[in-house]
This record gives sequence, C-alpha cells and structure tokens, in this order.
Amino acid sequence: MKLKFAALITVAVISATVLGACGNKKSDSTNSAESGLSGDGPVISLSNTEGKPGETVDVTVSLNGANNKWAMCGIHFSYDNTLVCVTGDDPKFPTYTQGDATKNMTAFTAALWYDNLSDELEKNNEFSLFFAAVSSENTGSDGDIATFQFIIPEDAEVGKIYNLDFFEYDGDMFTDVASDTAIQEYAFGNWQNGSITVI
Repeated sequence: MKLKFAALITVAVISATVLGACGNKKSDSTNSAESGLSGDGPVISLSNTEGKPGETVDVTVSLNGANNKWAMCGIHFSYDNTLVCVTGDDPKFPTYTQGDATKNMTAFTAALWYDNLSDELEKNNEFSLFFAAVSSENTGSDGDIATFQFIIPEDAEVGKIYNLDFFEYDGDMFTDVASDTAIQEYAFGNWQNGSITVI
C-alpha cells in the first residue's frame, strides 16, 4: 500500500511538472529535534563541471548523509535556457545514467519543464529539470542519484558560468516511508547548487 501511495505521488508530481502547473513553496515542517536529526542530515548536491563551447558535459546529482534512510524524492533544479539538455526521442524526457543512490529503489524517472513556465523561470530565462525516485522501504542510499548531459552553446564565451540551482516547487519532496518532514526540511535547507563553466 505504501508503494502504491508513493508511486501515485510521484506520478502526480511528474504530471504537474510536464504540464507546467503553477506551484508555491511549502512552509510547514517538523522540528529536527523531534525526528532525531541533530546537525547532520541529507545533503543533495549538483556537480560543478567544465566544458568548451559546443561540448556535451555531465551534470551529476549526488547525495550524502542519508544512507538507507530515504524512500522517495521529487526535486527540481533550474538551468539557463541556452543550455540544451540531452534527451531521447521525446524532448520532454532527458536521458540519464542512474546512480548507486537509487539502484535499489523501485522506480526512477526525470522530466524537463520548458513550456508554460513559472513567472520566476520565465523572468530568469531558465528551464527546469525534475527527477523523482520511489521505494516501498528506506532503500535510498548515499552516492550519485543520476547523471544528466547538457550541451554548452557553440557561441558561449570562455569564462561564462551557467548556474544550476535547486528550488522547492509545490509538491517536491525528500522523505522516508514515515514521511518525516524534518528530513525534507534539512535536505531542502542544505542542498548545494552546481554550475557549468566554459573553458
């Protein structure tokens, strides 16, 4: 039953992302002390990578501090709309290499958001990538969650830095089978953004 519920949540979040539904940041949370978290917790990070104009570079999402302590996630990060995220036949779904952090989970998926953008993404000339994983147990581990590929524009100037920024969108999550909101609060409060630098 837990797996079915988690899968439904994941599908709902993905659907909202692909359709570009409007959302808001979440504000309700549980105190870290109540959940047993004390100073350390899950840290989700995006890699800092380099590449030449026109090159395809790897961008990896990784996790530390939550080994076998999480069961589901649904997270967005933004990127400059002049970058091209590599996709398969369907331009709404990026290709990816799944990492060790999610290899024991039931499902993993990712989607791109470039239509019907939020006002903030539109204003900042950004698109977004969303990824989600789900399991019926706390089988999510530390390590790489997934690696995506981005193509740097041919006319990019050397020294240009493209920021890759996590942001909390309505419905986003990072939690265990007990839906401990303190885990999510820590993860979203301590994530580390990444970048692509043109060399």
